[in-house]
Amino acid sequence: MKRCRFPRICAVLLLVLRGVPMPAEEPEAGTEYIEIPPSAIKQVLIPQDVYVGDRAELRCLFTGGSIESGSALSGGPIAVPTDTTEFLAISDTITVESGRLSAAGDDYTLIFYITPWEPGAIEIPPFTAGPFLITLPPVVIRSILERMPSADIRPPAPPMLLPGTAILVYTAIAGTALTMALLSAALLKRKQIAGFIRSHLFAARRVRRFLKVLRRIEREGTPSAARYALLSAELRRYLDARFVPAFSSATTPEMEELLREYGGAEQSGYIREFCDISLRIDYIRFSPEGVHEISPEELRRITGSVRALVSCFEEDEKKQQEAEDAQI
Repeated sequence: MKRCRFPRICAVLLLVLRGVPMPAEEPEAGTEYIEIPPSAIKQVLIPQDVYVGDRAELRCLFTGGSIESGSALSGGPIAVPTDTTEFLAISDTITVESGRLSAAGDDYTLIFYITPWEPGAIEIPPFTAGPFLITLPPVVIRSILERMPSADIRPPAPPMLLPGTAILVYTAIAGTALTMALLSAALLKRKQIAGFIRSHLFAARRVRRFLKVLRRIEREGTPSAARYALLSAELRRYLDARFVPAFSSATTPEMEELLREYGGAEQSGYIREFCDISLRIDYIRFSPEGVHEISPEELRRITGSVRALVSCFEEDEKKQQEAEDAQI
């Protein structure tokens, strides 16, 4: 025959449940409680010094007589509800949670987890836990100011400086003042500085680039409409850099108007010759094939005229810039 295992299973379950806190039973009307006064309770805080905002364990030890058979405590620890009116009334001062009451003979242990929000002695109202009506001693919460040697607020101390900090600060102030002075002078002389950059750096770069393209056009083989198209494009790019970026999309008559607007009256002779050359280049580019013979001699004559006119433009700009510098 198979032996019945039901009693053994029940015994194992009973042993497991004895270690789990059981919820406290709701007291019936007219229930008499055993009063536990503050003087009968030994109260321990873990850690010993608790400050505002710290979470701590509040352990209360007292003696209250033997457990009656059939009591809730006879089955192991019971939970003490902390959402009752007594604990909610002091929630702004201290938060009480996770209550548990356990018994060992005539000795009882009550454990709470608390988070205080104010320093000083905090009173917890009387509450019920199992068969007891418990009044705890005040819970003493330390203030962070107690860690300081003096409770008085000290005046603000001057900042601590590393050796050489004063020299570094004064050097930085002097450097800033010098930089501001140089910037002010630069703003006052901005026309002169801008003219220097334009006349010496940018002018040299654009002329160097344009003359390099002219030499490449002259060195390549038989002249063609494509080479004249390259010459026209580079000529417009030079004018964009020399005056304003508006020549790349302009026709030859529009180029003449732009040159007269930005070149000035003193360059009117150069402008007319410049536009005549541009018209000749356009005629060669867009003539039907075979109508106009493209000769190397004519290409060299056109590139030579373009080179001479560019030199005249640059020389006039240099003279104009020198005159403006003399007036400043």
